[in-house]
Amino acid sequence: IDWEVRGLEAARAAHAVVRDKAPALMGRIFCGGVHASVETAVPGRSLASVLSSRASRTAKWRWIDALARWLEEVARVTAQPPALVAPEWPRRHEELEAAWRPFGARRGVWERALTAPSVFQHNDLWPRNVMVDGGRFHLVDWERARAGGLPLGDVIFFILEAVATMEPSIEE
Repeated sequence: IDWEVRGLEAARAAHAVVRDKAPALMGRIFCGGVHASVETAVPGRSLASVLSSRASRTAKWRWIDALARWLEEVARVTAQPPALVAPEWPRRHEELEAAWRPFGARRGVWERALTAPSVFQHNDLWPRNVMVDGGRFHLVDWERARAGGLPLGDVIFFILEAVATMEPSIEE
């Protein structure tokens, strides 16, 4: 199954809070040896272009806050039992724990994370995949989306990427 189709189907099957931010799948094409999906247009420009623009810091933080609030709502309305977390997480917890230990993560932290409810996760939520238009936003690139994701996965990734895009000197 094509990953983009699978992700868009997961978004369409999710709560309206998720569904309303995703384009609709119109069909599939095969051209030049490559499969592609045809989706409804998503208006606007990427949030990355806004965050790296001369827009005011206040305006930039409003977008970050809007996405964070939306992710909080997604978590609230899509929470499911922990058993629905993607199957690769239990296998990777030791690897993740070892990688985060130098930053203060304690032994067992990832195992405890697996007892948290799972939530819908876009799983590729960085500012280039957020399209803003007026006061609204939509998301693109749904190929990694899943119904049973980690509760803070999108939040942490999005905020880190958004702040790094807005303040590139932080990366240095």
